[in-house]
Amino acid sequence: MGLRDGTNIRTAEDIQPYAVAALGVSGADRFMTVLRSPEDLAIVFEDDDDVTERYPYQHLTLDPILDASLSRSSAVEAAALGAALTLLAARPDEGVDSAPAAFAVLLRAARAGSCPAQLNLLLLLAADVNTTPAILAAEQQQANAACPGDPTADWLVGQRQLRYDPVAPPSSDGELRSTRTPDGVATMQQLVARNPTSVAALTGLGDAYLSAAMYLADSQPFSARNFFWQARDAYDSAVQHGGRQAAAPGLARALIGLGDPEAAARLLEPLARENVAPGPLLEVLVAAQEAAGTFDRAELTARRLADLGPAAYPDARALIPVPQGTYRAATLQDTSPALSLGADRLSPFTEFVVEIPIGGGADVVDNSFIPTFREDDNLTGTYGACAEWSWRRDAVLAGHAERALEDWPEEFVGARPGFQDGCVVISGDSLRAVAERDTNGSTRTDLLTDEIADAHQNLLRWAGDLPAAREVAEKWQARRGDGSALPTVRVAEIAFLQDRFDDAAAAFDQAARRERLSDWSNDLAVFEADLGRGAALAAAGRESEAEAVLRALDRPATTGYAYQFESGSQATALEFATVSYYASLQVGDLARRAGRLSAARDDYERALSWLPLFVKSDISVDHPEVLYNNAALAHLGLRDSTRASDLAARALAADPDNPAFLMTSGFIADRQRRFGVAAEHNRAALRSDPGAYPAANDLGVQLARLGEPAAARRAFRQAIGARPDYALGWFNLGVLESSAGPVRLLSAQDALGRAYALDPTLRDRRRELLIDASVYRTALDLSKPLPPAWSFADVQRRATATSAGLLVTLGLGLGLARAAGRQGTQSAQEWLEPLHQRLQRIPGLSRLRHPAWGVAATVVTFVLAVLRRPPGVIESVAYVAGILALTAAAIGVRIVVARRNQLLAAQGTWLPSAGFGIATGAAGLPWAPLPVVKAKDADARLHLAAPLLLAVAALLLFVEAAWLRTPLTEAWALAALTMAASLLLPIDPLDGAHTGKAGVAATAGVVAGAVLVALGLP
Repeated sequence: MGLRDGTNIRTAEDIQPYAVAALGVSGADRFMTVLRSPEDLAIVFEDDDDVTERYPYQHLTLDPILDASLSRSSAVEAAALGAALTLLAARPDEGVDSAPAAFAVLLRAARAGSCPAQLNLLLLLAADVNTTPAILAAEQQQANAACPGDPTADWLVGQRQLRYDPVAPPSSDGELRSTRTPDGVATMQQLVARNPTSVAALTGLGDAYLSAAMYLADSQPFSARNFFWQARDAYDSAVQHGGRQAAAPGLARALIGLGDPEAAARLLEPLARENVAPGPLLEVLVAAQEAAGTFDRAELTARRLADLGPAAYPDARALIPVPQGTYRAATLQDTSPALSLGADRLSPFTEFVVEIPIGGGADVVDNSFIPTFREDDNLTGTYGACAEWSWRRDAVLAGHAERALEDWPEEFVGARPGFQDGCVVISGDSLRAVAERDTNGSTRTDLLTDEIADAHQNLLRWAGDLPAAREVAEKWQARRGDGSALPTVRVAEIAFLQDRFDDAAAAFDQAARRERLSDWSNDLAVFEADLGRGAALAAAGRESEAEAVLRALDRPATTGYAYQFESGSQATALEFATVSYYASLQVGDLARRAGRLSAARDDYERALSWLPLFVKSDISVDHPEVLYNNAALAHLGLRDSTRASDLAARALAADPDNPAFLMTSGFIADRQRRFGVAAEHNRAALRSDPGAYPAANDLGVQLARLGEPAAARRAFRQAIGARPDYALGWFNLGVLESSAGPVRLLSAQDALGRAYALDPTLRDRRRELLIDASVYRTALDLSKPLPPAWSFADVQRRATATSAGLLVTLGLGLGLARAAGRQGTQSAQEWLEPLHQRLQRIPGLSRLRHPAWGVAATVVTFVLAVLRRPPGVIESVAYVAGILALTAAAIGVRIVVARRNQLLAAQGTWLPSAGFGIATGAAGLPWAPLPVVKAKDADARLHLAAPLLLAVAALLLFVEAAWLRTPLTEAWALAALTMAASLLLPIDPLDGAHTGKAGVAATAGVVAGAVLVALGLP
């Protein structure tokens, strides 16, 4: 800003006119003499504190010239000179150190009230890594005051922040880096709040999220995924406000990070064809095509970029602040170019104004010792800016090795201006050897070395072409035979990566044997092969074999460490220690999953004991958080919640957004009755993975305990929404709805019915909210890239259990059928007739023959039966109401039939039946003591009416229960069936003694139909 559009400053001579206009001829001559001097104009300070205290900086050589000359010029001319000097500073290859001069000029113009000068001053300071936050904040405030309503100042500061410190540093030793909002995100959020439809603000916010995601992608994959999601959403908002082209480069990076490189490539391809400065877009497009495995297209894209060279990039006429140290060769980690807005016109700007001398949780898996591929800067990785090397490597992978070998350069030079030397460090020897091996490897013995074969299969593994890698490794293995174990190890690793675990176990075993045969003293290589075999056996489900192999490794590996350490071979000693570490971790997982928690604890503690040594030796295992989390589960199972909490906190420190770690911490907090803390952990787990249904269930329980039933209801519904077959979520929802009063009775019954159908064992549980105490095996290997769209909702789908209630119903039907037969009659007579005779002798009991007592006894009988599994109050009341309705229907139908047939009938309580019924109800096997009917002239129709009506009611209720899946309807159906069968016993005065064979057969048919319908219940 401050120069006409199209102005291009390339050399110090281009500064002369601006210096004359601002300083006059004499002042300009003196100024240009200092500018062209070979001395470094940057001011040197001792430390950051010195920088802040001595701001604004003073320059002993420049300041007298400017103080004498600038007073005669306008702020506009001074601002133009400062802008020109800033553009020259963006061309470090010109050999002129113009940044300190630009600062001195811009500071004076800015203090004179020039908005362009103030913004350029802020740009200059933002590009200097030595500018302190206090200085930057002060100049940001000055710029906002000088340029009211202009978002540029905040945007510049946000762009510096998102590059300089993409993830917020901890404010204390116990805080995690990714748990606080990064400064760049906070700045861009404020900018969006003031400018909600601004494409610059929205893409800036996306850039801030994207930078954090790229920074965390390897170390904290779940935190990175959250930031990628937020970046995508911000860029999508920019697209909705007309910023599709501006948002495209950043959105494409976010899509690659989220595992959808095909969509990223579709987005970028048309834009790259149309853009006049497509270099930054082509770099990202190469990354997208390589991630998608379309190496033929990546070859063409990278070759186009190599042919265009520096002409493919913006020409340093507009700048974006990039503090030193933010450049990364790998495209998907590099934040030095503009990430979205301005990618085709903004050049990275790095400069020094001053210089400082430099001095019921879940488990996870760590199989770092079987890597997807081994990093090799000369073969693997995406380096879009190194286009000449990239297109040749992609040509090899696309099957065009001969084309890749054409005109092989002596060294590789980058395409991006200012970073061309960054690709010289890449050696092309390995790639060239692989290409030559691919074209004529069978005829040249010099290409058949183990080194080249290993590089070839490793390159194919990086590309994700495991079948081709397997073919290369197997041919290598066949050629070497027992002469080398290395190809067999690679064959085993590839089999493991292809989930052919039995084949992997066999190959690792063969590798160990070959290693011993080729070098009898190489214990380390044998132990490493056995470690791989143990992991493969465990993954294949052969746990006992795996445990035997892994347990046998710890002691000899420890001995190897001690021997090598005493011998002075510390590096080798640490490799032995690593074998013991991973063996102990793996065997601990096996013991814990088998329920042997004490053994698991000991195994985990043995693995933990190695970590201080690794730290002291300045090496690190890749994912100790796996050990921390899984050990926490073992300690929790042993009721040592203090140790479990400490270990879980260490796991969270590694990746605070990992839903497995958050669920483990939440479960521990719940066990410690810290329900608020547990709820926060589960909320965080759901933010990271909305499909984490166990976390949603536990959150619902905790919210209900905290007196938030509405929020608890939403949590339970989120759980069953993520996993419709999640029985515990349905059960808890039913329990919660049951406590909400009559208005939610039907909802409660529906939820409980679904729960019982999915898991019949829940029928026997008390109606109280239940935490999910299961330890879920996610099979998530944190040593591998996080699978795209990975979610808890997709792991460990449980098979739907057969309903035990159906077996109960079948047993009831068969039992009633037996009771209606001769053997059942004799059994009932043995109990009921002696009881009848005893009761007859008791005076006063004749008054209890009113039918109301039979009704009461029937209700008591069924209530006693359900008290063994007490439902909620509302459900209990509804159940009793249903029993009364069925009893009233049985009594009423007899009255109707008697009147229609002009029969003189009376109903009353049969005391033996009442006593027997109450006793059976208390035992949980109710027999219905309904009132009996007596008539002067016995009529089968009268005695058939009640059993037949109850049997039909049972049939209809079972049909309704099968449709609605409501436990209450099913309970009424069972009660009706029990009542019908009880009345059909052929014992006088029960109805079964007076209906005749035809009546019994008819009613038994209906009862049998009801039983069959019951058997069809889900």
